[in-house]
Amino acid sequence: MVIPLALPGIIATSIFTFILAWNDYIFTRILISADELKTLPVGVQDLFHSALIDWGLIMAAAVLITIPALAFFVVVYRVLKNTLVVEAVQKGPDARRRRACRQAGGSEE
Repeated sequence: MVIPLALPGIIATSIFTFILAWNDYIFTRILISADELKTLPVGVQDLFHSALIDWGLIMAAAVLITIPALAFFVVVYRVLKNTLVVEAVQKGPDARRRRACRQAGGSEE
C-alpha cells in the first residue's frame, strides 16, 4: 500500500543516484590512478592532455557516455509517468463518484 505512493520518490532518487555515480569525476580523478578503473568522464578528460586534440573523438566519446544515462532516464520516466497517471485517475477528485456509479451499475455522467 505504501510502495505505490512512494514510487515516484523512489524513482526520482534512483535517477539522481545513477547520474551521480555515472558522472563521479572528482573521486576518480584524485584517488584512482589505474586507467582501467577510471570512469568515462575522466577518460574523456584525459583525451585533452595529448599533444594533438582530436575533437571528433572527444565529441563521439561524450555522446557515447550520455546514451546509457539517457536510456535509463527514459525508461524510468515512462514508469514514473504511468504511475502518476494511474494514481491521479484512481485518487483524483472524481474517483469517489466514478466508483459509486460503477457499483450502482449506472453511467459516469
